[in-house]
Amino acid sequence: NDEEMESLVAAIGGLYFFDRDSAAARHVNTEARYSAAAYNHAVIDIHADHDVVDRLGEIEVPTLVLCGTNDFVTPYEQGSARIHWGVRGSKLVIFERSAHMIFAEEQEKFLALVREFAGGLS
Repeated sequence: NDEEMESLVAAIGGLYFFDRDSAAARHVNTEARYSAAAYNHAVIDIHADHDVVDRLGEIEVPTLVLCGTNDFVTPYEQGSARIHWGVRGSKLVIFERSAHMIFAEEQEKFLALVREFAGGLS
């Protein structure tokens, strides 16, 4: 249920951050709203059987791949590297002071890269 999910996030949520005591970690962990039903639907009902690694070569649009060096959820070798190697011409950017929450931990760098990438699309 939602309360159990909130307790779980309180216990392990810091692992999603390079610096679990950072302002970004505290903000996400205190401002988030939890929905066990939504999480279970996404992770169990949809994501569990979703594997398209063998189709990455079919992607023919500009692709920006971002990853944090300390991401235990999707480690570089199993996540970003596979996408980058599989999508021809993709651009890979590694965030040195981030884990899974790059958008919160290195927000300025994240926004600048996304803006630059999106601005170059036509």
